[in-house]
Amino acid sequence: STHLSSGYFTTPEQYLPGAYQGGYSRTDLSARFETGNWTVSVVGHNIENKAQTNYVFPAYRRFITAPRTVMATIGVKF
Repeated sequence: STHLSSGYFTTPEQYLPGAYQGGYSRTDLSARFETGNWTVSVVGHNIENKAQTNYVFPAYRRFITAPRTVMATIGVKF
């Protein structure tokens, strides 16, 4: 899945540094393969590895999204 966003203000206090988040795209992927008793899954979040500002606190603290994250699982049915 891909999320496309144009720019927006992250807080009503628009004068704060970093209060405007410019346009961006964020892609998450997931894949699953099953055969017989085996299952393999791979999940990736924020494939572009770009931070987006979620909120800016008046004390100049920014809350940003997580960096690129990749997870894999392997399962076996007995």
